[in-house]
Order: sequence, then C-alpha cells, then structure tokens
Amino acid sequence: MKNNTKILGMLIKKNRLEQNMSQEGLCQGICAVSYLSKIEKGTIICSEEILRQLLDVLGISLPTDIDLTIYENKINDFFHYYFFDNKDKVKDIMNELKEKSSVLAHSNLAIDMMLVEAYWSYLFGSNDKENINNIIRQLLPFKHYMNEIQTYRLYIIMGQLEGFINHDYHSSLNYFTKAKNNTPEGFALAGVVAAHYGLGNYLDSIVLGEEAYIKLTQEGNIEFAIYVCNIIAASYANYRDVEKMAKYFKRAISLIKSDVNSARLGHVYYNLGSGYLVTANYSEAIKYFNLSYEILNQLINSDTRFYIYLLQKLFLANFAIGKKQQAGYYLKLSEQCYKDFPEQINIALKASLKWLQKMYTIENYLYNKEYLNAIKDLYEVSINDTHRGYTLLYADYLVDTYKKQRKYKEALKVTEYLHVKSQFS
Repeated sequence: MKNNTKILGMLIKKNRLEQNMSQEGLCQGICAVSYLSKIEKGTIICSEEILRQLLDVLGISLPTDIDLTIYENKINDFFHYYFFDNKDKVKDIMNELKEKSSVLAHSNLAIDMMLVEAYWSYLFGSNDKENINNIIRQLLPFKHYMNEIQTYRLYIIMGQLEGFINHDYHSSLNYFTKAKNNTPEGFALAGVVAAHYGLGNYLDSIVLGEEAYIKLTQEGNIEFAIYVCNIIAASYANYRDVEKMAKYFKRAISLIKSDVNSARLGHVYYNLGSGYLVTANYSEAIKYFNLSYEILNQLINSDTRFYIYLLQKLFLANFAIGKKQQAGYYLKLSEQCYKDFPEQINIALKASLKWLQKMYTIENYLYNKEYLNAIKDLYEVSINDTHRGYTLLYADYLVDTYKKQRKYKEALKVTEYLHVKSQFS
C-alpha cells in the first residue's frame, strides 16, 4: 500500500479503538500524542519510521501479496446486487470476501469492508437489532474518512436501520434524503418514499413514488420498482381510493415474472387484500389474501412476521362476513406461529393477538369493556411500533367500538389526533 495519509490514519485509529488502546498507550516512546492525533486525522504526512513503529505496536501487517483492485470490484458488485435485491449474488460475493476479510481489514478497503459487514448484517441478521446498531455505531467515527460513494452507502444503511429496524421514520427520512442528495439513484429515492409512507405522508409517497418508479425502471431495477408500486398503492388505500389502489397493485403484479422471488408476489397480493379490507370489501380482500396465503404458506421460516399479519387479516375478513369457523382456523394458525417463532413476536403482534382472541371469544364484543381495552392497547402500541397504515386500520376498529359504547368524545379524540398528525407529520 502506498503511504496514503488519510487511509493509514484511519487504519491506525480503527485498530487502536478495537484494541481499547488510548492514544497515550499507543504513541509512548514513539511520538507525541498531538502528533498521533494528526496522523489519525490524516492531516500530516507521517515518516515511514514512525508509521512502522505504530503499526508494529498494533500488530498490523499491510497487505502486499494481493491485487486489491480485484476485491474493490467485488465490493462494488456486492453493493450493486444488494441494491437490486439479488440475495443469491450477494451471498456468493460475501463468501469470497470473507476468505480475505482479515487482509482487507488492514487495507485501503477497510471502510468498504465495514460497510459490507453492516449491509450483510442488516440483510441476513435483521432479527438481531442490537448487533446491527453496534455495527453502525462502529462505523460512524470513520465518516470523516469516507469518500462520496462510501458516504452514500452509509446514509442508505442508516436510513434502513432507523426506518425498518428502529421504526424512527423521521430519522430514516433524514438519512435517505441525504443519500438522495449525495447520489440521486432510484434506491435512495425509494427509501425516501418508504420513510414518508411510514410517517403517514401519503401524498408525498404518491408523488415521489411516481418519480422513483420512473428512475428505477430506467435503471432496470424492477424489484424495487415493484416495491415502490406497492407503496403508492397502499397510500391510495389509506386514502380509501380503491380504483387507484388497484391500478398500482396490478401494475406491480404485471412487473413480476416467474423468475422473480415469489415472496414479492405474495406481498403484492397481501397488500391488495389489505386495501380491500380497509374499504370493507371483504370478498375481494379474501380473494387476494388467499392468493397471498398460497405463496407465503410455503415461506413461513423466511417471512414469518409477514405471514402472521396475513393470517390475522384473513381472520378479520372472514369474521366480518360471519364465517366464524374459518376465522377461527386462521386464528389457531396464528397462535401456533407465536409458539413456533417467539423471536419474531414484537409488542404490536402480542397486542394484536390478544385483540383478535377477545373478538373471537366474547359474545357481543363491541359492547364489552375487555374488548375495548384490547383494541385500545393495540392502537396505542401501533403508534410507535408499526407504520401508520396499521395505526389507521386499528383506529377504525377502535372508533367503531367507542361509538357502539357511546363514548363519542373518545372516538372524536382518535379521529382528530389522526387528522392533525397527517397534517404535521
């Protein structure tokens, strides 16, 4: 490696922190602390002798026997396939990178490898929330050393972490917007659209979604063009515009081909059914939920949480048209998933199961206090633990219950809160 001041400074700082070594401990007998600080910041050209001594103390051997250009290309391919949702290619490349991970960690590709690890953990370890947060925290001190492409990739993973793991859609929107402004690619704009949807800014989701759809199709990124179509359609569903909702869901279906992951088609059918559910068109909802079930029932292990929500909406749609026995079947399947996959059950899912059980077992449930408390608890949990589409769904059931129990003031508070939130999110 050439004596690249900034990269070498980054490597020294990275390894010093990993070894829990202070600046004083590292530079003792070699140089002054102030000089080491400048080396780590990359603001001074370090002498070869001092550099060698610092690296020796840290136990760093710079790679001299591999062509880093080859691995730089592999890293770029890793991110390309990640942004195009090609998980098989991502796995293949990661296996190759892992073979040289210790060497690459001590090269000018060190930051790139840290980003690769963060993306890998997000994609294949998203249940381990704390691990992903830790990886990101380790990355942040090195933002100063990143070039434009690396900064873009950092903003993207931060946007995904905040939105889809931490459910902080304001922070997610901030990072995806920074990524879009840094590099105006379709994936970043899709992230902006998703964050707006999570916040309940449905008009922004629709307008920016159209822009993202055009950009993604121009880039040949069909997987995320489908994803954006889903968001646009779901936004129209939350406006109760069934015609436009169906238009965009059917556009998404038309983009899906036989060689695309079938889970994507299952998600589209689920979302289309959800749109009909919130507009009380239960027969159409059941039709598309059943199509989704045929697919997602084969993918329980890889898509568990989505599958549970599907079962619960199948319960709601069947229960609404008086098919209590069929609804009970889906409730039992849902309960079994809670036993088989406890690690997938978050606070909102715990509350939703309790609500459905009360609905199923209590006669004249709409007039029952226990049922009211269950749907009220779910509604309140959903505000912070799910995206706003679920909150709107649960609000419908809560308001209906309040009205049945003549609690008109409470019903008005819910509708006013949701209206005000939609204006100022």
